[in-house]
Amino acid sequence: MWKAERLYGRMSSSSENIAESEVVYANGSEEPTIILQFTATDDTDYTEKVRFVVGGASKQTDKVVDLFGDEDGKRTAMVLGTPEEATGYYISLCEIYGIDEHTAKEQIRRGLDENGYPNWVTEYEHWKMELNNPQAQLRLLDQAEADSESTPFYDDVLDRGSWRETGLSGAAKRRAEKLRSDITVNPRKCYKNAQSAFHAYTGESSEITYVEGIALSEHGVRITGHGWVELDGKVVEVTWPWHSISPTGAVYFGVEVPDAEVPEPGTEQFSNPVVLNWERDQAVDTE
Repeated sequence: MWKAERLYGRMSSSSENIAESEVVYANGSEEPTIILQFTATDDTDYTEKVRFVVGGASKQTDKVVDLFGDEDGKRTAMVLGTPEEATGYYISLCEIYGIDEHTAKEQIRRGLDENGYPNWVTEYEHWKMELNNPQAQLRLLDQAEADSESTPFYDDVLDRGSWRETGLSGAAKRRAEKLRSDITVNPRKCYKNAQSAFHAYTGESSEITYVEGIALSEHGVRITGHGWVELDGKVVEVTWPWHSISPTGAVYFGVEVPDAEVPEPGTEQFSNPVVLNWERDQAVDTE
């Protein structure tokens, strides 16, 4: 499990196994300014430093996020073109690194205010509120198509997949909440979480399905490859801690994985994707 050592302030770490990520708002300035930063460390002492930076980079494509990195994967820059999207994306990273929601939002507001950007969170929240479900679905499809060259298995998902339903209620929602409480969740490992949930379910096997595909979280900024389970045909979100168990504000497009193909705990494939599998995709391409 990843834990936040600090959300706001100067970063420092004694670990030699460090990676750095930057969410960059390309505002036209050549000089980068670090606005916010946090450090997260996992139980193997792997450390990642995440910064919110204004300036120092420019948008080079019409994608939501321009992604740059060095060869060893130790440094990544994610460049966005609007303050609303940059703010929302940084907030979304706080969630997947397991930072408490209230702490994150409070300190992000304070940090932006102290650096001269007092309205960015409010403007992002207004932007997010105006993003209705059909617009979110279109945003997911547009990003998936734009990213398919660098992420070729998205094409397979778009060809084979379908929109998934959310909004569990009543007894099914209570079963889903119990299921999430029965497993150990790592916000950075959606496939492991979903596969664990699938195998931990004690009800009828026909009630649960393991699904992989593309999701746009309630933050609304950038799509991600994702794994989840479904009960009675509706999404159960077992990974994102700030989301409800079946979030109606997120959109999911996915492919059901046959029960016999869901990796089991203790096997080599467990915690790895089945549909969104780069090695499998490369093998298919070379046949």
